[in-house]
Amino acid sequence: TDLSPIQPQWVPDNVRFVIDDASEEDWMIAPSSYDYIHTRVLLGCFTDFRHIVANAFRYLRPGGWLESQDYMHTLYCDDGTMSEAYPFQRWTRTQDEAAMAIGRPLRIANKLRKWYEDAGFVDVHEVVYKLPVNG
Repeated sequence: TDLSPIQPQWVPDNVRFVIDDASEEDWMIAPSSYDYIHTRVLLGCFTDFRHIVANAFRYLRPGGWLESQDYMHTLYCDDGTMSEAYPFQRWTRTQDEAAMAIGRPLRIANKLRKWYEDAGFVDVHEVVYKLPVNG
């Protein structure tokens, strides 16, 4: 599904784009219809991403795959040189507080594995990469 009606003209026969809202209970296709569902950088998009994961489990065929790619919004520093007063740290903390105040959490990346398992997924893999953001 996508929010944009602008999609490629040519796609394989087994691909179609649907404009829909994944937060709705019923998706625009029958349960157990998808082989693969992919999400990317949806932090803050939903009030409860666990609902999206559970729905994905419902709409995947047995043996289907759900893949999520997200980043942890909270900044961490390996060498302790970043203080609480660091401007980028303050900026991300303010964003996080605002997101929590409106019920759209940004801190979901570190919870995805558990949410997958709680929804019924097995053989769950998690790969964590460090993402340098500054000198």
